Formats: sequence, C-alpha cells, structure tokens
Amino acid sequence: MRRFLAQQITQGTLDAAVIGQAAAAARVASRPDAETPVGKMGSLDRIGEALKRSTPYAVKAGGTAIKGAVEAFLQPESIAIMIAIAAGVALANTNPLTGAAVNTTLVLLGWANGGLKAVQGIGAFVLATIQAQNSKTDAELEVAAKAYGEALGAMGPDLLMAIVGRFVPRKGGASSGKVSVAKTDRTTTGKAKRPPDGTSRATKSKKPVATFGARSTKTEKGAERPTASVLREIRRAKLRENKTLSKNGYPDAPGWAVKTFKSYPEPKTLPEGTKIYRVIDAESNPNGAFWTTQNPAKMSEAQWRSGAAVRGEWNGDGAYVEYTVPKGGLKVWSGEAAPQMSSDGKNVLSGGGNQLWIAQDKNSATAVSVNDAISTGWGN
Repeated sequence: MRRFLAQQITQGTLDAAVIGQAAAAARVASRPDAETPVGKMGSLDRIGEALKRSTPYAVKAGGTAIKGAVEAFLQPESIAIMIAIAAGVALANTNPLTGAAVNTTLVLLGWANGGLKAVQGIGAFVLATIQAQNSKTDAELEVAAKAYGEALGAMGPDLLMAIVGRFVPRKGGASSGKVSVAKTDRTTTGKAKRPPDGTSRATKSKKPVATFGARSTKTEKGAERPTASVLREIRRAKLRENKTLSKNGYPDAPGWAVKTFKSYPEPKTLPEGTKIYRVIDAESNPNGAFWTTQNPAKMSEAQWRSGAAVRGEWNGDGAYVEYTVPKGGLKVWSGEAAPQMSSDGKNVLSGGGNQLWIAQDKNSATAVSVNDAISTGWGN
C-alpha cells in the first residue's frame, strides 16, 4: 500500500496520503494481498519490482518520447523476459564496478540504435540491476528503480524497441523484429509505418499468393561494407530525431520519422491517381506510415532493401501492397531513405531510395489489407 501511494504521489495523481491510526495501518499491512517485504523477496522479484517502478524516472530522464517504448519494454508479456535479460547481463558483467563485460548482443544493438550514449545506458542498466539485486529495504529498491529509469532514458526508444523486437516472442511464434514506436513515438518494425489518407481501395492481387519471408538478423541482400561517408550519414540522421517539421496545410513530421530520411524531407501533395507501394511480411501492418513511389515488382530484393534501408529483422518481405491516391490528392513528406546499419551490426544498407511518410489521424482510411497483398516474386 505504501508503495502504491508513493507511486501515485510521484506520478502526480495524489499530493499526499497518510494512514493516521496504527490499528488501521496494521490491518492494511496484514491483508492477504499485502506486499512481500523487500528483504524477503527473491533476487528476480527485486529486479522486476524495480523495473516496474522505473517508468516515471525513465520519462523524466528521456522525455515523453520514450514513454511508449518503456511501456512496451515493461508490458506484461515481456516483463519476465526483461527480468531474465537484466539478470543475465548482470551475471555477464565480470567486473560490475567498471562495467567491463556486458552482453555482446546488447552492445551491438545499442551501437546500432543510439551509438555511444545507448551503450553507456546499457552499462548503467547493468549497475541498476546489481543495485536491485542487493536491495534490502523499500528505500534501496526505489533508488534502484531510479537508476533503472535513468538507464532506460539513456538507452533511448530505438534501443528499447530493438530489444523488445529481438527477445520478446510474438503470440504464435518468433520474435517480433524491431517494433516501431509511433506511439512513443515510433511503431512497427523498423520504421513506424501507417495508413495513408483517402478512401480508395488498394489494388487487388494480380499475382500468385505471396510467400512471406522470415525476419532475420543475418546479413541482408543488398548490404555492403560501411564507408566513412555512409557512417557519417547515419550519425547525422540520428541528430534529427528531436526535430519536428511543420508546414502550413500539412501534418507535422515528428522527429522519429524525420530521422529516417537522408536529409530533411519536403512536404509534397501527390496528385490523384498516383500509385504508391509498401513491402510487407506476414507480421507487418499493411496500413503503415512509410511508402514509396518505386514499384517493388520492378526491382530485386537487394535493390529494394539497399534503397529503402530496411533491415531483415524489421521485415521479412515477400509481398507488397499498392495504394492509388484518391481525388483531392495526398499530402506527404518525401525524400530519400537514410542509410541504416545491417541487422548483422557490421554492414550497412545505404538508402537513397524514394521514401514517403504519411501521417495518420482519426480521419485516415484503412483501405489496405493483407488480402490485397501482391507477391514480390523474390522467391521467399
């Protein structure tokens, strides 16, 4: 009860709360659902409790943009896995005071999804785990929760969603790949992708039924060895994630979308009849935010992946959906796709292909469905 009230106060729901009578307080403490004292919790229970308390601290450290990613990181279906990961990285750290040996997979994910700051956040996450494991009192556990929050803030939404995508299984099978967090803001995988405005139906399938590919962390077709100039472009793109673009008559382009472009995208109105395309796999949302004017049927998988800079862990491909811009046109933000690190953490997808970002609001149509998917013919 004390922790619940403290959380409510921390979150601003309550200004203060007092149980004034000793007898009443004793009755509350003796209820069957009373909390287990921290000193009697198991090590994993302490980690889990500290993680659950960390959200307000993470939002304070990382801003409101990280809230959705933290919620996904700590959702009920993933919390047990995150506790295990936290314990695992702590055990993998042979020298906790210096953070010398952190789990290699997390470091690679961190470097690809936030650079040095994200990697340092992983180190702080390890130390917070050790604090949580060693907590004996509620106050000590709260300190660990704060440390977790600050670590999550440093890790950033990209890395948190990459961890969820890599380690948390989806219902019915494999892990989800990178989850987009448009609500943090970013959402389905890889790049957060959503439906265009308008009411036209997508073109019905004209090709054989698609065979979807599986998401993978292997080197993608079209990936290349990195050059200094491409690595600079990746770093520059990340610097734009806090820049929202505005233009009268157009929806704002949030930073999480802006940073997926090689340079700042331009507002553009697509005329009626324009066809746009979106490559999907079995797990994709066909009504995504990222589209292109380039027909995937006229290119190879390597050409598409390289130009669109879509990692294999985000999208297994195998099909695409087609959308015809309705009467009145469609307002988009347009530019070239920014380069991305390959899923293997070593190579790069150079980008440069046409990319459209289309905002979603309550009036957006959801005209495209998986039933409209057309096979890419890439042999998945």
